Amino acid sequence: AMAAAEKPGGEWLGKACLGEVLMRTGDRFAARDAFSEAIAAAKGATAGPLTARAEALLGAGIFAEALEDARNAVEQDPGSLQALVIKAEAEEALLHLQDAMRDAEAVTLRTHPRDWRVNARAE
Repeated sequence: AMAAAEKPGGEWLGKACLGEVLMRTGDRFAARDAFSEAIAAAKGATAGPLTARAEALLGAGIFAEALEDARNAVEQDPGSLQALVIKAEAEEALLHLQDAMRDAEAVTLRTHPRDWRVNARAE
């Protein structure tokens, strides 16, 4: 079996998972450090770790930073439905309702039946 660091995205993914665990346990400063390391480890392809950090920030109620990360992730990977859903959720939490509705609608228009979880989250 390949080590996590040998798999595509493995190095940043492990650091992002650590960041999520630290965020859930309330250690926000250590979590930010872990996410920053994940973004650095992604070597330019940072849409994945930005999306992971945005989701953790959203869950922690840090909506403005979640929105900023989600926007950057969507900018880097416009095809990422997950980043777009998180962006819509952060917009909704910040009461940017027109933007949230627009992004949620974009997700529902772009999803396939196999993406039912993403579609349900957008609705």
